This record gives sequence, structure tokens and C-alpha cells, in this order.
Amino acid sequence: MIDLFRPVPIPWSEFPAECLWYFAPMSVLHLLIFGIGSCVLFLLSRRSPDTLRRRVRRFGLFLLLFLLVGSFFNGLWSCLVWDILYHSTDYIFDFMPFWPITQSVIDAPWGDDHGRLLDVSLFQLQLVWFAFAVSTWKSTFILFRLVSTRLSPDNHALLDTQQERPVCNRCVSSLLPDSTAAEDGCAGSLSLGP
Repeated sequence: MIDLFRPVPIPWSEFPAECLWYFAPMSVLHLLIFGIGSCVLFLLSRRSPDTLRRRVRRFGLFLLLFLLVGSFFNGLWSCLVWDILYHSTDYIFDFMPFWPITQSVIDAPWGDDHGRLLDVSLFQLQLVWFAFAVSTWKSTFILFRLVSTRLSPDNHALLDTQQERPVCNRCVSSLLPDSTAAEDGCAGSLSLGP
């Protein structure tokens, strides 16, 4: 029997659709994880309700960013890896940053057809998956740090106090001893003035 299989990679024009194929079902999973995680945070919380709300918001922000970044990397996986390094017959999305691709995913039958590796070993494919997964997690953490520091109420309070700090125009800190500047209310935040 002649094998007439010819891989047909997903074109880049389908990239947004491939991102959405991941986003739709995985958003249900992320919402479920958010609900369970919020309950666990509530049960383990021994601090004020404000602290609990802040932690739940930060947890939700992380999951939202993880979902968005995972959708992006799934689109990359679909266009760069599927039907180039392997073929699976029931492909909707195979990339998940927390679960590696296995031989059973590749071999899953669909009618009389089944998947196959295309000139790579399973180990090599899993190394590619690992690179995608690490990139997904790292990108999510970097975005989380950037977004959470910008949205943090503590950060806004710090900025407000820095902007409202009085500046003493009567003295220069280098000319006065520290005790005199502190008694004068300057505490070292002095500027040159008339």
C-alpha cells in the first residue's frame, strides 16, 4: 500500500483563528482554576479583606495573562510546528504550556488515519515543546510583573507621596548636619533655592 500522506502546514493567515481555537476552550479551564484558586486563597487567608482582594485580583491577572500568552504561543505552534514536525489527525490545538505533547496525542486515530512524527524523534519534538512552554511561562511572568506594578495601589500611593513631598528652599543638605535637616523637616530632600 502506498502512503499518499502530504503534510499541509497551517498558513500564517490562519494565525488569529489558531489563537482563538486555544482561547475559547482554555478560557473555561482558566476560569475554573480562578474559582478554585480564589476559594483556596479565601480559606487560607488570615489577613484583612483588602489583602485578600488584592491577592485574588493578582491571581486573576496572572491567569488572564497566561491565557493570552498561551493563545499567542499556540498560534505560533500551529503555524510553525504542526504538520512540519508532526501530524495529528484530530488537531484543534496540541500545545499546552503545562502538559507536554506525548506519543498518544500524535497516535490518536481519526477514522482509518493516525498521526505521525515527520523526520524528528519524540524527544526532539518535546524539546521544541519545552522551548515553547518556557517562553510562554517566562513571557507571562514578565508581563505580570510589568502590569501588576503599574496597577498596584501601593505603587500609586508611593508616586503620590513622592509628588507631594515638600521641598525645603531654605537650606542645602550638604551644608547642614543631618540632625539639623531632620529637625527642620527636610530629611535630606532639599534643593537649592534663594
